[in-house]
Amino acid sequence: MNIAIVIGVSKYSGAHIGDLPACAADGHLMDGILKSSGRFEQVLSLTTNTDSKAIKRELAKFIGQQKDKAIDEVFFYYTGHGDAQGGDVQFLLTDFDDTRVKQTSLSNAEVDTLLRSLKPKLAVKVVDACHAGVAYVKDRSVLQKAVAATEGQFEHCYFMFSCRKDQVSFQDPAHLSEFTASFARAVKAYAGSSIRYQDIADFIADEFTGNGEQTPLFVTQASLTDVFVDVNEPMVGTIDAALAKPDRSTDGPTTTASEPPAPNLAQLVENDAQQYCSQPEAIESLNTLAAAVKQYQFSTDIEALFAVTVDDALGMDSIPERAAIGRWLKDNPNDYFAAIESHWVEAPLPEYVVQFSVFGKRNKHMEEVVDGFSITVEGEVASMIGVDLVPRYQNLHRWGLRLTYVFSKTVLRVFYAYQRFRDVAWDKQAQSAPLSWKTDTIPLKDREQVREWVAKVLLAGFEQDVLADLNARFRPQSPAVNKVGSDS
Repeated sequence: MNIAIVIGVSKYSGAHIGDLPACAADGHLMDGILKSSGRFEQVLSLTTNTDSKAIKRELAKFIGQQKDKAIDEVFFYYTGHGDAQGGDVQFLLTDFDDTRVKQTSLSNAEVDTLLRSLKPKLAVKVVDACHAGVAYVKDRSVLQKAVAATEGQFEHCYFMFSCRKDQVSFQDPAHLSEFTASFARAVKAYAGSSIRYQDIADFIADEFTGNGEQTPLFVTQASLTDVFVDVNEPMVGTIDAALAKPDRSTDGPTTTASEPPAPNLAQLVENDAQQYCSQPEAIESLNTLAAAVKQYQFSTDIEALFAVTVDDALGMDSIPERAAIGRWLKDNPNDYFAAIESHWVEAPLPEYVVQFSVFGKRNKHMEEVVDGFSITVEGEVASMIGVDLVPRYQNLHRWGLRLTYVFSKTVLRVFYAYQRFRDVAWDKQAQSAPLSWKTDTIPLKDREQVREWVAKVLLAGFEQDVLADLNARFRPQSPAVNKVGSDS
């Protein structure tokens, strides 16, 4: 018996997590493919009521109904926001609250436990998830560890993860997510025949070759012969309908008038130019960014406990861990007005490499070491904005936020980090942990979106981190919890 689970979360109630309209369409498309195949006897599709209680209740009910059956294959698909928390990947549900992470999300480990309880001969997970407005500059180690954990749970499995680096590349709001659309195109390409899971992975990998914003991750622990579906005509029709761009002219009264002529080349160029900024417009957007930070109103608790200071004119030398940002820019092809700063050093060759030259055997080579980056635009452009929360009481930690950026004519790429400091003397503090940059993108010309990002992502996230730390330290613990030690 083959069964499938489809979860598509498009609505989010959290103040700082945006809706993902395409995810509903993703879920309906995957549901249509699975059902039209005739291969899956049971398909649980959850795309409407997607708050945590409903999702977990329906999942538990569905899994319980299948436990006494011999399951040949279980197929799990999720599309929506995702995040990395506590060393695992979390699939965020409609009522996600980062103060109740475990209650309002599904963890990768939790999904594995549910699927493993069915003892399937083959487990397949397809995850099309983007970070909830946050992408970490660091490597994909959390995701890779989660994937490795999945491998260990199943004897035979396929795992496909969209691995999106930022939210902007996620979707056409009125269409489909890029990864799911590629999955569907792969199926359609095999019309009239069978398509293996490996065929799908190969197709998607080829489509995303050279895409600096998204690098899908695939794990295969199977024979490579496992078939996903036999692609039939109704299935192709379902895919064609989903891939077709919505015609908004049908929203009103129907008309028999002929379609307007396609725009000429000059019109296409003119339309595209609307998203580009002149230098004065770019400077105005950057000033909007700084002004939004300074104008943000922190909660009464923060104001009561800390003195808030904002410096919107910090120089390039003030940016901590500049090399990490420089390495990110080097590893992600872009057209930002930024230069990578580096130097070259002589380093030993790996043991498995042997090189010869006319002068004999070489055991060293030159390696580039990235030191940082610089902005290549001349003018009054601040390099970094800093927000500091200076404690009003001796038993509190100092907190800091650092925001820097690069930009092109169309995109503002922000890098930001939250820091908690520890006291090393009465008038001296040091970082509690190594700084970790996060990154996001905003359309440079859309100053309203710049203001919204500052309030709902940057500073709301900062405030939540601070308050979560304070609540953990000062609110009474449950008697059932026995905590030992404190970092205060």
